[in-house]
Amino acid sequence: MKIVFSFLVFFLAAFSVYSGGIGEVQLVNEQTIPLDNISDIDIFYRSEGITLLTGDTNSLVIKEYMSRDDSSYYANITSSGNKLTIRRGNRPLSSGFFNQLRVRVEVYIPRHPLLGFSVETSSGRISTPFDERLSSPVSDRRLVQGTVGEGSPGNSINIRTSSGSISVNWRR
Repeated sequence: MKIVFSFLVFFLAAFSVYSGGIGEVQLVNEQTIPLDNISDIDIFYRSEGITLLTGDTNSLVIKEYMSRDDSSYYANITSSGNKLTIRRGNRPLSSGFFNQLRVRVEVYIPRHPLLGFSVETSSGRISTPFDERLSSPVSDRRLVQGTVGEGSPGNSINIRTSSGSISVNWRR
């Protein structure tokens, strides 16, 4: 009986590793997007964790870390006029215990101000340490709004989640 149980545990662990359910997430997609003529950015994910960071350039950089590398899972990036839209890529249909795809996303915000920047998830955690760039924030559990930079009321930022969490380190 003990041998059968040990074999079963080994088999389940091996299958889980094979299908991506266990293991570290690795950087699988990094894109640098020049923001020439872009004034509005919208980012939409579902349950992925998103970290917003201050970038070193005037481009937007997105890094996707996943437990499995499949290019169909990468972010879909489109632009229309002065608006850039980033949406999560496809996800596997089967998301059982042994077939979980784990994803986390880092977005590096450009230094120059934007007219609008929006990040939204359904149930993912959104965190950011760049609070020094926000003035006049309004915060609750599911929405953070503010103005980027000093004295620039047109440069708004909206961070929203339906049932996830938002973590902003306010320094006042």
